[in-house]
Amino acid sequence: IAKKTLHSVLSRVGEGISNLQNIDKFLELIVETATEAFSGKYGVLMLTDRMNRDIYVSAVCGAKGAQKEKLRAKTSDDPFRAILVSGKSMIIENFDPSHFDNPQLKMIFQPPILCAPLTLHENTIGILAVCGRKIERPFEEEEKNLIQNLALQTAVAVENSQLNEDAEKTYFETISALALAVDAKDRYSRGHLDRVAK
Repeated sequence: IAKKTLHSVLSRVGEGISNLQNIDKFLELIVETATEAFSGKYGVLMLTDRMNRDIYVSAVCGAKGAQKEKLRAKTSDDPFRAILVSGKSMIIENFDPSHFDNPQLKMIFQPPILCAPLTLHENTIGILAVCGRKIERPFEEEEKNLIQNLALQTAVAVENSQLNEDAEKTYFETISALALAVDAKDRYSRGHLDRVAK
């Protein structure tokens, strides 16, 4: 059942990559589906910041009332460091989450943990993890391969979303520069575009 569900979500991810409207909702769908498919207690998708120093929660499943904006850690913290450095999916059987200061991170990162890095062009931008199990059996090698495929497609979706944001910002800056140039040429209409924009 888990394999069928994951193959289904992989195809949905593939279809959605090209026409993303809301990346946050899309990432929540991925985390929720992966958590259910792997019979996990918690699911989490974390992204690194632009400086690659911090890692923050972008989507979470199973942790009711979790405040995503407060769920941050250092990329040098375990288990994140091992995943980000290796660039490979892992099954972490033994892990002590008590070193986290944040009680919500302590709750989410319960072993066993099935995790995969979000890697594109040899650059790791985050981690997809399923933590704890609702059933009494360990994660298997095949599940590790499946989450790796899902993480790869998720990384493509995140990159496309960031490229779209950058393109929109560039368009806006270009239009603003053109408007200022037109505005500066005519002393009678100087400031008019700013007044209209406001």
